Amino acid sequence: MVVEDKFKTLYNLIKKLQEKKYIDTYNELAKVDNNIGTLQDFIYSEENKYTNDNESSLNDIYIKKDKIQKENLIIDLYLINYEHIDPITLDDNYKPSQLNKRELFEYGTVISLNTVNGLYSINGMFSDVEDEKNSAIIKYDELKNKMNNLSEEELLIEIEKRVKFELNS
Repeated sequence: MVVEDKFKTLYNLIKKLQEKKYIDTYNELAKVDNNIGTLQDFIYSEENKYTNDNESSLNDIYIKKDKIQKENLIIDLYLINYEHIDPITLDDNYKPSQLNKRELFEYGTVISLNTVNGLYSINGMFSDVEDEKNSAIIKYDELKNKMNNLSEEELLIEIEKRVKFELNS
């Protein structure tokens, strides 16, 4: 199956991209935290952040959810909100400033292909974060429209372009 082969190739590219992101994040954190542990420990922790125990609490943060079935692909769209605390800043006297909490709205997709060998999913593709709920809803609806209008082949080409761009940047 051509779609299955293409999807598996993209899945492996995305695994490389995620590994690159883990390494970059780990290296940044290691500059300020001597107790961060090994890269392998960090990756394990990041990959297991969302266990089944938190899954029910994750359901509470959805604003919108949709499922689009293409020929072979399933596209789950999401719009969620969560509280974000900005990094600590210091004032002129080197004392920590008051923490700034913001409500953020994230939208994106989980694109899946079910094969005889298992389920392959690409999470967070076409995702972004907005500060305003109304703006996020508009962007979500635009993304939903785009996903409805793209053929499977066009969607896979779009994913490949995005992933290769990120890998090379």
